Amino acid sequence: MAGGFGLNAGRGLAPETGPLPSRRAVLASVTASVLGTALLAGCGRLTVPDLPDTDVAPRPPQAPNRLRIAIFEIAGLDFPFHAGLIVHTPQSSIIFDPLGHWTSADCSRENDVFRDPTDAVVAAYLARDGLVSLNVGWTLHLFEIAVPASVAERAMRLALASPDYPPLHCAQAVSTVLAQLPGFEFVEPGVVTADLYRVLRAQPAFTYTRRALGG
Repeated sequence: MAGGFGLNAGRGLAPETGPLPSRRAVLASVTASVLGTALLAGCGRLTVPDLPDTDVAPRPPQAPNRLRIAIFEIAGLDFPFHAGLIVHTPQSSIIFDPLGHWTSADCSRENDVFRDPTDAVVAAYLARDGLVSLNVGWTLHLFEIAVPASVAERAMRLALASPDYPPLHCAQAVSTVLAQLPGFEFVEPGVVTADLYRVLRAQPAFTYTRRALGG
């Protein structure tokens, strides 16, 4: 994703203007603008020829240590708009949803992370419950891979320590975490969502599934 300004979610006062707008409010405004124009080279790019038309593949056996990279495409525009990372270990799991707007009544968001989500919360996240409408439909592209315990634990630590990113930098945040993991040298940090999609799609080690969400 591209962008160029930082956010400090209500961490101070703007001179003579009162409290700074909340991080969530600023992101909502920016996202609305992007949805309206859809041609900004930010979180994604228009990639009509590149997005596949494949059926949902069977779910693989759930390995105790695994990574799941979710890429959400705006349906009808072939516009990969948002990326997130789910890390599973036998002890715990997290949803790393950088700069996302999704919330859950059953699992509190801590900045960009949901800690120890239940299977139902993960399923709701992947379905974008509450964000799918008749006006904006989505397509989920999900990449799953079993990893050694040390890799899953490192991914969790990196996600939890991830710094704040400007709006429209979700794929940069996710790819920066992935690029620091052993065995993920093929991932370049700082890429846009469409490029992250293409890189993962080219790796046969991932189990890939695709499904429409609402709409």
